[in-house]
Amino acid sequence: MIRRLCSTIALVLLLFIASTQTSLAAAGKEYSADLFNATINVQNNGDLLITEAVTFRFVGGPFSFVYREIPTDHTDNISIVSASIDGHAMGQGTTAGNYEVGSGNPLKVTWHLQPQSDTVHTFQLTYQVQGAIQQTRQADLLDWNALPTNYAYNIKKASVTVNYPARTHLINAPSVVQGPATITQPLTAGSVTYNASDLTDNTPIEVGMQFQAGSLIQAEPQWQRNQQEVSTFLGPGLLGAFGIAILSILGAIFYQRKRQPPVVTSAIQPGSITTPPADLSPAVAGALVTSPIRGNGSFNQALGTLLDLANRGVVTIVGNESTTTQAARTPADFSVQLQSVPEQLTPYENLLITNLFGGPAEGTQPVPFSEVYTSVQARLKALDVPIREEFQQRGLVESTYAPAHKNLGRLSLLFFIISLVGTLATLIVAANLYAWPLGLIPLGFLPASFILLIMRGSLRYFSPQGIQLIKQCQAFDKYLHALLHDNRMRSSDMEQKQDIFMRYLPYATSFGWGNQWIQNFEQLGGTALPPWFLAFGQHSPNEPDYSNAANYNYNHNLATMMIITNSHSYQPINYGGGSSGNFSGASFGGGSFGGGAGAGGGGGSGAG
Repeated sequence: MIRRLCSTIALVLLLFIASTQTSLAAAGKEYSADLFNATINVQNNGDLLITEAVTFRFVGGPFSFVYREIPTDHTDNISIVSASIDGHAMGQGTTAGNYEVGSGNPLKVTWHLQPQSDTVHTFQLTYQVQGAIQQTRQADLLDWNALPTNYAYNIKKASVTVNYPARTHLINAPSVVQGPATITQPLTAGSVTYNASDLTDNTPIEVGMQFQAGSLIQAEPQWQRNQQEVSTFLGPGLLGAFGIAILSILGAIFYQRKRQPPVVTSAIQPGSITTPPADLSPAVAGALVTSPIRGNGSFNQALGTLLDLANRGVVTIVGNESTTTQAARTPADFSVQLQSVPEQLTPYENLLITNLFGGPAEGTQPVPFSEVYTSVQARLKALDVPIREEFQQRGLVESTYAPAHKNLGRLSLLFFIISLVGTLATLIVAANLYAWPLGLIPLGFLPASFILLIMRGSLRYFSPQGIQLIKQCQAFDKYLHALLHDNRMRSSDMEQKQDIFMRYLPYATSFGWGNQWIQNFEQLGGTALPPWFLAFGQHSPNEPDYSNAANYNYNHNLATMMIITNSHSYQPINYGGGSSGNFSGASFGGGSFGGGAGAGGGGGSGAG
């Protein structure tokens, strides 16, 4: 009983502590501004003497500082005159009771306080701004963010009063460039008041006033002159960059045209190529057809080569023992078995056998067809080497390709370095002179660098002889397609069909459409599975008897072969016709107010 009572008391205490902490967390600390008053006194020389007074209401706490950030953009200089709290002047320092002035842009002023909570204080700041009045063609312009533009508290009431000398006058009505303020003008000239209330986070009050030209300043402020100098250099900088880019690109095009003039090949009549051109192997012919730009090899060529080796008795395709139905069989139900290794093998064939079987020795273990694709894909780059060596031996590669490829690569890298280093160096040197747009000139080498890379990739790889041979291979590919729909093929005897089917199956497969070749011959009828495609449980090739159609049925239908030729996806061949300061730069009516260069003032404000 006592134990249960103790447990209950402990639980109640925990709940009480948790609720107390939640209440304290909910209370937290927050602040708002009851008043934010700014008085802007325009001096006879165009300087601004600004006094800001903000009354903060602190709820919770503790609070130990208040800050104000004033951007120096669109000014020549800002100097702090004084700071106070509740009418008591403060000295400069970093301890409580003093104010601290930072450096840089924005200029940050921080009031340091003794930690306090649930209180109200008025913070006042006076500072002088040089160069705030801008010079336009029509007027001396004041465009100023009188309130911070980056703050996270509510302002109950705000008032901005602008006082200006009697010797000048407004040529247009004062404007509220940004914000919800209303304007009040007394009967006597020399003062304008902007009023607003219930302002939420980051709500600005940007005031705009146009005075008689030359009545406040005789020349534009330094920052405005600097801005005009930047604009002066911007055109030449962009023009120089554009010119360098164009000249570099034209030079590269001229270089490429000179090194690799256009190739004109002779026309090939349809149906004139009925055998593999130049006695090419399925691998080389397939690479030329499926990749006529670069001659890259793929799994198509490896599979076509395997079928060609099978025709020559080097390998057989063996059906593994399986309990699945024919419709459910996969490439894993078949294996490639090495039978013999003749001496006359191409380098590609030797490498393929080595990769699949581990060496040209008889009696190696069969390789499941499900592993053939994975094995070939893993060594595709190595298998590409003998194909390219044969390209070189046959004179199919353009002799200027390698040096042009290297030179364009080096030139692209050089242009990139010039662009990077030249731009940075020019910006560093010219920044102090307000001529930084000149740094855009070496930047023109950057697009030229990328264009050179593109041109490098588009260099013609094949020689005129190679391009002619590619067209012949493509014509042979078209001939094989047409052969499937030739009426003479349909009416030929079984032996002739079988011969054509087996002889050109490796090429159709290497060209990427072996499945279509098999499927069409199955529809033609009178064609058996090749003798090297062994049935389940069969260990040596059998020569079928084509004299009796009934003997044809000893083989499965040709669709069985599509299980292995479909061990990857084929792509159709398409023959083409050839090879920070928190500064508000707000605009009014689509541009800066009064034709000026943007507003000064603004910045941030807060407490903590």
